[in-house]
Amino acid sequence: MKIAELQKPKAEPRTITDGLVLTNEGGLHRKNPPWQLVDQVLHELDPGNGNSFCCLRAPDYSFVQTLHGFNGYHLEWHVPSPTATYGYIHYRASYPGRSSKPMELKKHDFVSQGEHRDLMQLADVIEVFRTFHRGDTLPAFLDWRPLDV
Repeated sequence: MKIAELQKPKAEPRTITDGLVLTNEGGLHRKNPPWQLVDQVLHELDPGNGNSFCCLRAPDYSFVQTLHGFNGYHLEWHVPSPTATYGYIHYRASYPGRSSKPMELKKHDFVSQGEHRDLMQLADVIEVFRTFHRGDTLPAFLDWRPLDV
């Protein structure tokens, strides 16, 4: 099935920070974070020195998360879905029209499997987190591939 054929779930509108929780690998756990803090935390991620992961989740169990490596970021969006096999759909962001050849995201302490087009730039990671923070749904400027997790 092509990504364009998938019906992307709609996010329910919510107050910008109502019930959001921001966490990172470095131990941060902040309820209702202002956007400036989310942006700062994303900029402070490292490629595997103890703070390479960040997650922003909502009370409905949806979340957006990213993993920083030497060669880019992996970016994922998790959406509850009562019609899905496991009750959710977990998406990986990728750039449209790029090669789907296997490409690893490499960190000091881990290698994350993926495709070449999965390697995101920080500006796009920030825009997706900002979209989630506002309460909007999956941004259309990226392709979103369901993952089995």
